[in-house]
Amino acid sequence: SDGAELRFAALAALRGAEAAIAGPRLSARLEDADPAVRAAAAEGLGALDSADAAIYRDALRGLLADPVVDVGRTAALALAEFEDPSGVDLLVDALVDRRFSLDAAEALGRLKAQEAREPLTGLLHRRLLSPALHAESAGALCRLGSDDGVEGLRRVLRAFRPDGRSRAAELAGELGLHELIPELRRLLRRPRGADLQVVEDALSRLTRAPEPAKRGYRLQEDPGV
Repeated sequence: SDGAELRFAALAALRGAEAAIAGPRLSARLEDADPAVRAAAAEGLGALDSADAAIYRDALRGLLADPVVDVGRTAALALAEFEDPSGVDLLVDALVDRRFSLDAAEALGRLKAQEAREPLTGLLHRRLLSPALHAESAGALCRLGSDDGVEGLRRVLRAFRPDGRSRAAELAGELGLHELIPELRRLLRRPRGADLQVVEDALSRLTRAPEPAKRGYRLQEDPGV
């Protein structure tokens, strides 16, 4: 279509299609004249489930130098889905952009990008940081081997505001952070906005409790049990 909005909508409609069908069509629009369409094409390629989608990495790398910074950042996030660190510098810069910060922090942690350690630590200690971004930044630092990450997740689990608490619990279980078991057990007795299923699943992973025993956690009064 001659209309950029229609091309954008067509790319969005390809979400969920098989890589063999969606990949060539998304790739063809990486050089579209409209930056929103280029970004949508990059995002779509990053969302493809098939490992075959990795063949588009070279094309995505070409977008990292796009004159529109949002397009480059979107390409960097798509490359991170293929464990490609080519866009790490763009992801570090994206940490200060609310539109990209959550995804950028998660991607940097997954990539184990040590160059992001200092920026993530600085972000973690910013005042008025959203709990959701606090949790994601802390999780990324944990993946990078920083003790600041564990303490950051602990603060989110104990915080007054509930935003990010469920994600912090999920990360604690996923990353095997046994030192956060006391905080998770407190949440079972008093969820304070946390998703109980997420907390139970995290505890189950950390304590290797059998499935039928998970519900019993919330009946335990002794935090040492």
